[in-house]
Amino acid sequence: MIEMRVGCVTLLILILIGGFAPLSLARERIEVDVDKRSYDVGEEVEIEFTNDSGETISGTIKFEIINLDLGEVVYKGKIPKQNWADGDTHLFRWDQVGNRGEYDEKPVPPGNYEVECEIGDSPIARDQFRIIGAYIRIKEVKIPIHMFKGNNYTLSVVFENVGLRQGEIPRPEFEIRSGRERIVKRASYRRYVVPYGENNSVEIGVEITSLELERLPTGYADIYLIIEDVDEDVARTYEFWDPEEHECRAGECTIKIEFYTSIRSAAEAPSVEIVKVEITPLVAGETGTINVELRNKGGVEALFKVVVDAPGLNVPTTEQGVSIPPGTSRTVSFVAKPTQAGVFDVKIEVRDVNNALLVSEKHEVSVGREEGEPTPVGVLSSVSISPTPVTPGGEATIQVYVENHASTANTYRVRVSSPALLPSEQEKEVTIAAGGTAVVTFKATVAQVVGEQTVVTTLIRDSTIYDTRTQTFNIGEGAPHIVLVKTVSPTTVRVGGTVTTTIEIRNDGDAKAKNVSVEDSVGNSFSVEGSTKTFFSELAPKESKRFVYTMKALKEGTVVLPEAKATYIDDTGKTYSSVSNRVTVAVTAAEKKRIPGFTTLPTTATLAALLLILIRKRKD
Repeated sequence: MIEMRVGCVTLLILILIGGFAPLSLARERIEVDVDKRSYDVGEEVEIEFTNDSGETISGTIKFEIINLDLGEVVYKGKIPKQNWADGDTHLFRWDQVGNRGEYDEKPVPPGNYEVECEIGDSPIARDQFRIIGAYIRIKEVKIPIHMFKGNNYTLSVVFENVGLRQGEIPRPEFEIRSGRERIVKRASYRRYVVPYGENNSVEIGVEITSLELERLPTGYADIYLIIEDVDEDVARTYEFWDPEEHECRAGECTIKIEFYTSIRSAAEAPSVEIVKVEITPLVAGETGTINVELRNKGGVEALFKVVVDAPGLNVPTTEQGVSIPPGTSRTVSFVAKPTQAGVFDVKIEVRDVNNALLVSEKHEVSVGREEGEPTPVGVLSSVSISPTPVTPGGEATIQVYVENHASTANTYRVRVSSPALLPSEQEKEVTIAAGGTAVVTFKATVAQVVGEQTVVTTLIRDSTIYDTRTQTFNIGEGAPHIVLVKTVSPTTVRVGGTVTTTIEIRNDGDAKAKNVSVEDSVGNSFSVEGSTKTFFSELAPKESKRFVYTMKALKEGTVVLPEAKATYIDDTGKTYSSVSNRVTVAVTAAEKKRIPGFTTLPTTATLAALLLILIRKRKD
């Protein structure tokens, strides 16, 4: 075995094609780090070889590049001929193992490579080298497929650097050409630095106004991203660099990247509304459907994308496209396969072909338990934090109200997490009788922080999460704090009966709450008579208001109504939010109608007794 004392050590090839310092360097300039010394291409280096017989062969080598694309580097030896049996000068070749090819001007993607060192055709050692340089490519294109007149648009391209050195994109601009008309928008007069590592991307974009778009005729249009004044060495750090397509003069290049769009009239702009959302009754472990009916309000047939965001319902396909003629409706159906019971949010979004959001709706849906299990089960009805406001560095109490709606007693784990109150998650176990309620209390030491904070509470039985609540609270003085208390009357009603909901809105803080917006929801077991929204321009500290509406029961069962939600601001414009407790309503079957003229119908036993009396009288 031949030992290479200098050449066959770990070789780091630093291709200086990126960043700022190497911009003026020639394309073939590299540095080779050998024994902690750097050598330029073309520089001669003294080396020594020792063969298996212990003979020492010395001489000089010179580094040259023969294939940049494959990371292939050659040591051209100038070792005296008499030291070789065949009397020739030999090449000491390092290359990417298993890859040979013709010369290519495109850059090598930086990274680690395995190489082998050869004397002639005989490999004598293997090692690794590392190519360090910028390597910039397109990560994402954000250019609309269609641009409708009368609207403003953003054209942008996201670049990423997957290399091992900082890169740059100088003076980019966008150009839109349609017929003889064109719009040119410069992204910046500065150079965009494209970093490497974790945050290795940069987005370059421009705004196209409706007035600018009005200049272009309708029809297909070309969009060019033009990068000017690019040093030829820097150009080779781009994956999209092509020497045959991009022009370079005196070492500076202009690169054009082409995209396509279409310019359409304002009358063709998509317009859609969600007519209704119907969700079939859902039971854990069974399949249901989410039906979304859309109507095209625009003047031409359009393609829309419907997106369903419902993590708790396990929707296998969350996106569907639908083409709708003008003035007509179409229904898109999604399959839901929930695995656990509870109350879940369903968000529906409708987007156009540019992925721009056109309209959205949010719904709540209840998922029942599988047959044979207690139904419903545990619910976090309320979470409170006292005192109000909480004092930094002081003591606080968290009280969690748990309801067990199962027909049997159950043991739950209550888990609480709040970085401002607890150094780590805390958990307590509680056993609640059938239909019962329990209060679980946690004591906390308040951190030295101020402002709005959160407490996240989770209810668990066995390995199943039955409920989760996020409650906000304030630490420190000088802030509003809206508390919502929700009650219903009666708590038991027949199908078709009316329930009155009352929400108390109370400012427990020590500052005014402004623009207080309160919204409640009833799920799909009730219909609302009136409005579930209200608004107050201002609530002074300790001031309270009431909000009342009625609803009609639609189907029987024990229904856990979702919490009401409030948003508000303080004097500085800072936004806050609050949620109410949850309440439960038992809905029983509708009362059977009685036959007119009878207060009650005789039972079978009563009729038999009357018949027996008549028979005895006839015998007498």
